[in-house]
Amino acid sequence: MTVAYRVSQFLRSLRARPDDRQIQLAGQYLTTPLLELYRGLPAADRAHAARVLGYLLERGEKHPDLLAAALLHDAGKALHPPRLHERVLAVLGARFFPLKAALWGQGPPCGWRRGFVIARQHPQWGAELAAARGAGSLLCELIRRHQEPPPAKTDTLADRLLLRLQEADGAY
Repeated sequence: MTVAYRVSQFLRSLRARPDDRQIQLAGQYLTTPLLELYRGLPAADRAHAARVLGYLLERGEKHPDLLAAALLHDAGKALHPPRLHERVLAVLGARFFPLKAALWGQGPPCGWRRGFVIARQHPQWGAELAAARGAGSLLCELIRRHQEPPPAKTDTLADRLLLRLQEADGAY
C-alpha cells in the first residue's frame, strides 16, 4: 500500500464517528451476536468496515459470508483497540521495516510493541471471536486470512471470496 493511501486512511479515521446507519446496515448482514461484535469495534474500524461493505455491494456481491467478512475482518481490534499512535507506528514500521515489524508483532499486546502485535494478530483474534459467536467456518476463514498475500490460485470458493475481500479492503 502506498504512503498516500495510508495518509488518506489516517485522515478518514480522524473524522470517523459512530453512525446509526452503519449499525442498521450491518444488522442486515450479521446475526445478533455478530452485530454485537461489530458494535464493539472502534468507530474508525466500523466506518472502514461499512465502506468495505459498500464497495462490495456496489459491485453486486451477494455472498453472505463475504458481506459479513467485510464488516468483521478487523473484529480482532475489538479485543485490543489500537490507539492512534500505535496505528501510526505499526503502519510506518511495516512500510519501512517489514521484517522487524513482523518480529515485533509476536507475543502479547503490551508496551511499545502493542500496535505491531495488534496489526499482526487481529485477524486470528477476530476469527476466534466470530467463531465464539456462532460464525461459520467460511466466514471465520475469510476473517483469519484477510491480511495474507492474495491467493495465487482461486480454485476454491474461499480463495475467490478472499480475493474480493482483499480488493475491497485495499480500496478503503
